[in-house]
Amino acid sequence: MGRFALRTLGRAAGSPALGPALAMPMLAGLLALTGRSLAGPLQPRAEINKPAHTHVDIARHRSDVITVKFRDGLLIRLRDGMLTDMGTGNLAGAEVVLRSVVGGQWKKVHSLPEARLDLLRETAQNNLGKVVADFNLEFFLVLPEGTDA
Repeated sequence: MGRFALRTLGRAAGSPALGPALAMPMLAGLLALTGRSLAGPLQPRAEINKPAHTHVDIARHRSDVITVKFRDGLLIRLRDGMLTDMGTGNLAGAEVVLRSVVGGQWKKVHSLPEARLDLLRETAQNNLGKVVADFNLEFFLVLPEGTDA
C-alpha cells in the first residue's frame, strides 16, 4: 500500500473497501477544505502606478461621477447614504475632502451584498493564490449638480 492508508470503521458486509482510486481525491478534498494555510501566504497584488493627473473625456465618461477605491484592509462602508469607517478612524484624514463634496451622493459600485463580495474575494484568493481587491471598498460619488470632476 502507499504512504497513506485509509480504513473504514463499521463497513457493511459485502461493501467494497475504500481503494486507492478514492483515497487520493478524498485526501485532496480534505486539504482543499483547510484553506490557504497549507499552500502558504497569498502573493501581493501588483502595485498600480497612477498618473498625477487624469484627463476625463466627456464624450465617453460622465464628468459628474467619481469612482473611489479605498485601500484594501480599511473598514469603510456605506450606511444610509453616507460613508462610515465604523469607528476605526480610517476616514479621519479625509475629512476635508469629504466636506468639500457635501451634497454629493455616495453609491456602492457593486450591487451584491457585502458578505457575498467577501466570499467571492476569499474564493478567488484561494484559487489564485494571490491577493484580490476588496470590492466592498469601491464607491461612486455622484457630485452635486453644477460640479464637474
